[in-house]
Amino acid sequence: MSAVLFSSLVHADGKKGNDILLMFQEQETGSEPYQVRMIFKNHLMRIDEGNSDNNFVLFNNKEHVIYSISSDRKSILVINSKQVKYEPPIKLDLKTEKIDSVMFPSVSGKKPQAYKFNVNGETCNLVIAVPGLLDHALNMMRAYYTLLSYEQADAQASIPDDMLNPCDVVNNIVAPVHHLSFGFPIRESSKSGKQRAMIDFDEHYLADEKLFMLPKDYTRFSRQDTN
Repeated sequence: MSAVLFSSLVHADGKKGNDILLMFQEQETGSEPYQVRMIFKNHLMRIDEGNSDNNFVLFNNKEHVIYSISSDRKSILVINSKQVKYEPPIKLDLKTEKIDSVMFPSVSGKKPQAYKFNVNGETCNLVIAVPGLLDHALNMMRAYYTLLSYEQADAQASIPDDMLNPCDVVNNIVAPVHHLSFGFPIRESSKSGKQRAMIDFDEHYLADEKLFMLPKDYTRFSRQDTN
């Protein structure tokens, strides 16, 4: 891992509110980079592409439900899966390796640390995390990925054992928040080639409450409705 992988973070200093704004750049193999925005307001988290249209994901941590809104279909996918017991049908040996060979610039006075996550001897993820950074956002993300993992576990039952990918099973179901156990991840990369880097953040953001409202005239459905 090289220091070139680390991009300098610039965060807004103007104090306006008590909400949190995070900006990321993501890229998948063979595609152009794209922007992802996360806004945190109390127990709500909105994920979108940086605009205020009706294509976004809304997580309500108080009600333990995820809404995925599509303006094209005028629909809302509702995910409120209950915890399910999942016994992986394949061997999964997860090991974490701390990487001390490269130094990274501090973020808000806090030192980043790199980690490598291996499953069955194969590297699945690389993460650069900052302990003590954006703790409220981090806790919300943990709750979000945990709830999402219940839905993934339910869907996983239909996939034959010989088609299961150990990295995917660990990341999506068995240990969905492992990468969030060492601090806030400012940079991530996976075996699949997907990369994410936080490029900006504002801990004193004033979010428009309208961004957290669900369209009233959209059709709601769950994955179970389509089976």
